[in-house]
Amino acid sequence: MTFCNIVAGELLTQSLVGRPQKSETDDDQSALVYLLITQTAKWAERVFLENTYFLHGYWTEWVDKFEEMMMMMMEKSYRPGLLGGDQEEEQLQNQQQQQRQQRWPLVTNFVGCNLCSESAADYPVKQCVKQMEKAFNFGDNQILDIYGFQHKSLERSDVQSTKTNGNSDHPTKEKLEAGGGSSNA
Repeated sequence: MTFCNIVAGELLTQSLVGRPQKSETDDDQSALVYLLITQTAKWAERVFLENTYFLHGYWTEWVDKFEEMMMMMMEKSYRPGLLGGDQEEEQLQNQQQQQRQQRWPLVTNFVGCNLCSESAADYPVKQCVKQMEKAFNFGDNQILDIYGFQHKSLERSDVQSTKTNGNSDHPTKEKLEAGGGSSNA
């Protein structure tokens, strides 16, 4: 910890309401918020603040919910982060309200698994590996879905087609290149 880190940390703590007083040093998130507040004209139009996902989800709170979330995704009843192109304003507002209530983790954090040092791990390695695979397959499904595929189960790596009778509402290459995405997303 350098003198500059400490001074910057003190400045950020004084300037940002709600920043914990015990924060002794600077950090990147606080620095970004500080710049947005103090130099709004310069930075505001260049920055997108994500609010449809939790940026970090602790794995013990989320992994067991992924199967249910995958079903919601397959039913097209909920898709965080993807609002779609031609929705009416009212539908968009309803979906945004639902997103605030049911945000999904953008990153699933596996703190405590310490796979390289079993003796220091807070959780059994087998449990961590199994849950990591489920989290990976859940994230993988969100990309595979664009191309008409899904994992059969989050506990397995094999995939299946989600297309029916050759018809699909999945985006074509042209739509993806044009930034159109899926019309039902």
